[in-house]
Amino acid sequence: DVSARKKELPDIYPALEKDKCISCSLCLKNCPQGAIEMMEVPGSEKVLADGKKGKPKKIPIFDYSKCLWCQLCEDNCKPNALKFMPKDDAARVNRENLEALGGRPAKAAGANDGGKGE
Repeated sequence: DVSARKKELPDIYPALEKDKCISCSLCLKNCPQGAIEMMEVPGSEKVLADGKKGKPKKIPIFDYSKCLWCQLCEDNCKPNALKFMPKDDAARVNRENLEALGGRPAKAAGANDGGKGE
């Protein structure tokens, strides 16, 4: 029962150690609710041997309103970058990740200003 599971885990939240994340998207692929979106980290492109820039690193961002607390994202994270932790610790970690994305995910830009992006 999902509602019972949520009541068991009210004080833990998923959080990402972004330096361990390899952008494999297994967390996204295994989320039954679509509560994860992969967002590009600005400035994370590596310079390739030919001098061109490679693809930027992507990290998961969580929509807690959709999360079931099933922990399948954590279970499927091969580098163990994703962990459920007490909400205060998760808030600190997720804030650092948000700052790495330029302050807020691009999807959220303009959400409170009528879509103007201000």
